[in-house]
Amino acid sequence: TLFRSAYVISEYCYSDWMELRHDIESALEQDIVDAFVICPNTIFNLTLAAEKMVSTEYNLPAITIKKSNTVIQCGKDGSRENKCIIVGGTNQIVINSSPSGVKLVGLTMLHSTNSAVNAAGDYNASATIYDCEFSSHFGPAAVLIHNSGSGGNYTEGELSESIPVILSSFREDMHNRNKDDEIQRRSVVQQMGNSMSVDFEYCTFSDNRVMYAAVVVVGGRARSINSVFSRNIAEVRTVLTLHYS
Repeated sequence: TLFRSAYVISEYCYSDWMELRHDIESALEQDIVDAFVICPNTIFNLTLAAEKMVSTEYNLPAITIKKSNTVIQCGKDGSRENKCIIVGGTNQIVINSSPSGVKLVGLTMLHSTNSAVNAAGDYNASATIYDCEFSSHFGPAAVLIHNSGSGGNYTEGELSESIPVILSSFREDMHNRNKDDEIQRRSVVQQMGNSMSVDFEYCTFSDNRVMYAAVVVVGGRARSINSVFSRNIAEVRTVLTLHYS
């Protein structure tokens, strides 16, 4: 891939979500620079039945990235054609705190109820998402970019609650210009501002039925290079960027 010369490719590959999550989050305390390679033809199903014969479901926890230069890629060459698929869950991958140089390469991310990537780092954080597919998400957005506050260290539950506050105010104010709503929205955007930067390269966003936008950016920066947005249904627009000075 574009990034292959930038890091060492591990000989080991992952096919178990919880093992991958453990090793990525444990790497924060270690001097690990290898890419985390997902085995080709792996499907991670994050939404599981609680018990046989019971319809109740529960979600496996998201992977949280806090270490700079963390790389998660599909197969040794990082190609989407290797079919590394993440399905379901609330948030699938969360970026927190101040990591720079994060890379997600060749992943197919489907059916989250909040976001595939919750990019909640501060203004020092950055990520490149390369050759990834985002499809059939039905939460607020497929990708959320915002500063979760307190150095980006929100819990997953708090992440799920933070974005709708500002977006609900934004939606209401689109139809009814209300001064109190605007003041509230400015306050929340300022609190969640100074967000991270995310580049999308050769990515596909398709068939997402999201509340607000396929990509929501609150006080941060998103750049799309050779990426395709198609057949997305969103209440606001394809990409929603909110800034207040």
